[in-house]
Amino acid sequence: MEILFISTIAGLLQGLTGFGAGIILMLYLPYLYPVIQCSGIIGIICLFLSLIMALQYRKFIELKKVLIPVSIYILISTITIVIGPSLNSSYLKKGLSLFFILLSFYFLFIKKKNTQIKMSIFISLFCILISSICDGLFGIGGP
Repeated sequence: MEILFISTIAGLLQGLTGFGAGIILMLYLPYLYPVIQCSGIIGIICLFLSLIMALQYRKFIELKKVLIPVSIYILISTITIVIGPSLNSSYLKKGLSLFFILLSFYFLFIKKKNTQIKMSIFISLFCILISSICDGLFGIGGP
């Protein structure tokens, strides 16, 4: 019942902003399950939420622009999901904590300045890499 309540709140946030369900779920679920199981649960919930959003906005999706980044994302995320269970759970929890701390510093100090980063292929690949690794290990990806 608790997972349903938290998932509903996360789904509402995802629907309003386009992202954030994984972060809300990962703040709560590690108290109930090991981090790797949380990643799987969140993956299923967020896949469902993403499919609903894709159906809702299907007229605006440009497949040519999305196909390569999504393919890279799925490949790297799958590799981290396969490797994840062999990693020590305490290290994963520390990694998750560090990720949240770095994310909060980013939103507090860097994002606040409204600076525009000029996108290049290297920055795009870096963002895909970080997002897919975080999604595979922690169930927290990103746009």
